[in-house]
Amino acid sequence: MSYLKSILTYHIPSEAEVDKSMLESHGITVNLMNANVSRSELGAPFHIQLQVPDEQVEEAVALLRELSPQRFGSPAVVKEIEAGIRRAFVRFSFVALACTAILFLFVIHEPSLAERFVLSLVNGAMLGGLISILYAFLKPKSKSGTTR
Repeated sequence: MSYLKSILTYHIPSEAEVDKSMLESHGITVNLMNANVSRSELGAPFHIQLQVPDEQVEEAVALLRELSPQRFGSPAVVKEIEAGIRRAFVRFSFVALACTAILFLFVIHEPSLAERFVLSLVNGAMLGGLISILYAFLKPKSKSGTTR
């Protein structure tokens, strides 16, 4: 007995149907998980997952990669994206902590110490997030078109 493995996730049902038909035309067994869930004008409430049996995964991925290689991405690009996410999280954490400390010191009204801490933490996180987002949009782009 073989198990099904999800190899791609779709937001648009018609794309999933096209890939399913192509794989089935090559003799691969395909299941579209969440394909029959009712949809609204806004799209599917769940992502559709293209699944194939374990023993046909490599063949299916090779066919889909040949058809549309940009869907799978390269390991170098994936690592670059992960590094960018880590840098953004660290930047956000430092800014949020700095904002929290400043807000904690300068809270004007006189709530209890615990209330001051919670208020400062929540507001510091929001302010830190806002500053991090502004930084991401306003920082200069490198010559290659990617941000550093």
